[in-house]
Amino acid sequence: MILQISSSYPHSPNDHRGNFVADFGGSLISRGWDVRTITPASLGLKPGLFGGDGIINNLRKRPTRLAQLPQVARRLHLELSSLRPRSRAIIAHWLLPFGLLATEPYRKKDTPVWVVCHSGGVRALQCERRRRLR
Repeated sequence: MILQISSSYPHSPNDHRGNFVADFGGSLISRGWDVRTITPASLGLKPGLFGGDGIINNLRKRPTRLAQLPQVARRLHLELSSLRPRSRAIIAHWLLPFGLLATEPYRKKDTPVWVVCHSGGVRALQCERRRRLR
């Protein structure tokens, strides 16, 4: 099994958020892989930090949403811990937060973790780099 983690994933046939993540998982399934996708909704998390305009913009609008991150990390860790023994790899979409949250606990384990950086995470890194260079 391959675990795919993303904060953007379609919730219905008419929902276009994260279609590229669904397509990525679908391409792995078409090649014979068993893929399990973990999303904030599958972790039982309420909208706020995720969805809408994305995590970075959601935090800009309401910085207090950052307080949700420990709960996100705890739920993701529990889910990954229960599924990791059966998984061949973990693919985390979006650098923030799932790339960071999925990578850290498995840094020295035998399950490879691949992080797919999409434009939002790359832009956040560029902004942080510019801020530090000032």
